[in-house]
Amino acid sequence: KGQQWERALTALRSMEGHGPRPNVITFNATMSACSRGRQWQRALSLLCELEGAGPRPSLISFNTAIGACARGRNWLVAVHLLRRASQGCLRPGAGSYAAAVQACGAGAQWRLALRLLRQAESALQEDPLPVHNAAISACAEGSSWPQALALLDGVALRGRCGLQGPDVLTYDSAMSACERGRRWTLSLLLFETMVQNAMLRPTLISYNAAISACEKGAQWVQALSLLGRASQCQEGPSTAGMSAAISACAKAKQHAVALRLSRGRGAAPLGRPAPSSHEKS
Repeated sequence: KGQQWERALTALRSMEGHGPRPNVITFNATMSACSRGRQWQRALSLLCELEGAGPRPSLISFNTAIGACARGRNWLVAVHLLRRASQGCLRPGAGSYAAAVQACGAGAQWRLALRLLRQAESALQEDPLPVHNAAISACAEGSSWPQALALLDGVALRGRCGLQGPDVLTYDSAMSACERGRRWTLSLLLFETMVQNAMLRPTLISYNAAISACEKGAQWVQALSLLGRASQCQEGPSTAGMSAAISACAKAKQHAVALRLSRGRGAAPLGRPAPSSHEKS
């Protein structure tokens, strides 16, 4: 998988030398391969070729380059590319802003991410939910859980006004922000709020975030309950969720249960916590 970008780049150069001449779609596909291979510098180089002698870059070209910068944690170049696209004849969409905000989050620039969100709200003609989600995720990266919750409240208000409300990713990002901010009770509250929404279906990522919150609070019984519910997902419980549940049991001194989990024997019996030291004596 890591070599796909090399093959894509070789094919592009072969077309340039022997024909047919590559078009903007070919360049975009090659840039995307470089992005997936975390070769953001090469993706930028291809964008420069498009702006020079190559075909005229499209909005997808800029979005791909911005996304490559996000993967490479280069927020400065990502924001610069967004501004260049805005100053040209292109109109950046929600995907453009979301990728730039994501890059800011990866670079621990959550305040700049919020400024870009405000710009998107003013400039976009489409629903900015992807940008909101990216901004909440940026707040999670910056451990700014109060701001993440404020953004979630704003999206929920939009939903009550007839616009698109929070989706699973919105809640997952907010839960992650609370968990990183050691507000595990808030993270679990968000999870239950999402579960009660008939329009939303928690993913394995949702369960992992909730179990991780239980681990922070040593809530071993709830962690095991969530682990069982996660098994109903198509992917089944993940290694990350299992590890967090084991850690929750260990923190609560439920070592026998933790051992059963680590050996893959399940969590039963849940109703019998290990006796405390004064019960043993």
